[in-house]
Amino acid sequence: MSSPTSSASLLLCVLVKSATIQSSDNEYYSYVVLKIDNVKSTTSVVKGQQPNWEQEFY
Repeated sequence: MSSPTSSASLLLCVLVKSATIQSSDNEYYSYVVLKIDNVKSTTSVVKGQQPNWEQEFY
């Protein structure tokens, strides 16, 4: 008998929203790298102390 998930696909959704950098310098360039097993995804580069991405990764 097979397991219940053997014929079904599992889906993971990660939402990258925002960050806050605590510094007086506004010359920050930020991005997020999401790595799960051998899959790697990267957000766009955003300048400033409060970067905002609103990106979803499936």
